[in-house]
Amino acid sequence: LRPGYVADGQSVHRFGVPPELASRRLTHVRLNTHPDGGIARFRVWGVVARDFASELASDAVGQIDLLSALNGGRALGCSNKHYGEPRNLLRFERGTNMGEGWETARNPRRPAVIVKNPETGLVDMPGARDWCVLRLCAIASGIGELRIDTQHFKGNFPESVLVEACLAPTATSRALLDDSGKSSDGVEWKELLPRVCLGPDREHVFTVDSQLRDVGRISHLRVSIYPDGGIMRIRAFGKAVEPMPAQ
Repeated sequence: LRPGYVADGQSVHRFGVPPELASRRLTHVRLNTHPDGGIARFRVWGVVARDFASELASDAVGQIDLLSALNGGRALGCSNKHYGEPRNLLRFERGTNMGEGWETARNPRRPAVIVKNPETGLVDMPGARDWCVLRLCAIASGIGELRIDTQHFKGNFPESVLVEACLAPTATSRALLDDSGKSSDGVEWKELLPRVCLGPDREHVFTVDSQLRDVGRISHLRVSIYPDGGIMRIRAFGKAVEPMPAQ
């Protein structure tokens, strides 16, 4: 190993994991140093892999947060992540500042003139949106409750949000991140939450008794914000009925 005072930052050491170990479920890691000495930080990167039958299945645990990183939810990609990563949306705890959420840069397609639809109260924003795609921890029978939290975003929260869902557990990331509007590789997005207004610094709760639509089984969500801005957390509560394929 190299010492920690190397000027060009080469004191960070990265090691690959043998394939036979990378495919195993692990709960603990033991770090051995030879013969002694100090280490500043130790990071282990991987994918959360819950046991479906005992920890995720609705028969065993009932309704769960299907997007929580603790359960194996993942962020696959987005249109913009200028100020914050979409994977932050899946963190268990509520954030302490805006930097712990997903926030995009100012959208260059913002309308020059604000025109509101008198029926919906939504601002007309043709082409002015940002989006992210989220992978559920398991295939769900549906979403019973959706929570969108704009905590700490007081002047830069999105004007509105729209959430779509699809059932495409084996689709490639490329197909799921295709924003051309054309169905590809079995990915067909359906409107789960129609576009609705958001407010600053609060948690918005949507249920099947109000705005959420029944779109059947779900494996992924696509969250679109208009025209840009930040969201702290997204929770999607439902019943897991089938494990997602290993990837």
